[in-house]
Amino acid sequence: MGTQEPARRVTEVGVAFWKGYAGADLVFYTPLLGIALVGHLLRTSWADLSLAAALGVTVYWPIACLWTVKAARGVKGWDLPKEAQYWVVLPIIALWGAVGLILLLLGF
Repeated sequence: MGTQEPARRVTEVGVAFWKGYAGADLVFYTPLLGIALVGHLLRTSWADLSLAAALGVTVYWPIACLWTVKAARGVKGWDLPKEAQYWVVLPIIALWGAVGLILLLLGF
């Protein structure tokens, strides 16, 4: 399981951070989202709760990653030449999750 950036760019701690998020996605988020989507498709009683949890994670992790990118600026060993890409893609993901949560609350 790799990360987006090599250790020479983001330090060993940065690699560990990205691997932590990738591992959490693999073990928790992906199954939760899959189960939630199946439940939503089947219109089960637990679908809204599980989908809300998955969408909450969809909002949370991009914000946490962006906060890390911002906090790491200027830290010795941290060199993220394509930081702008993070500021384009991750807010879109967070917004998608937030819109999904709003639609879920509105009953769509």
